[in-house]
Amino acid sequence: MGELDRIIGVLCEVVERWFGAAVKIAYGPRP
Repeated sequence: MGELDRIIGVLCEVVERWFGAAVKIAYGPRP
């Protein structure tokens, strides 16, 4: 269970970073 929690935590962090970067790229140039 601990291993699964660690994997899910890492996945969530990666997805959150990727999503944040994608939003910045998509909406950055717009006012």
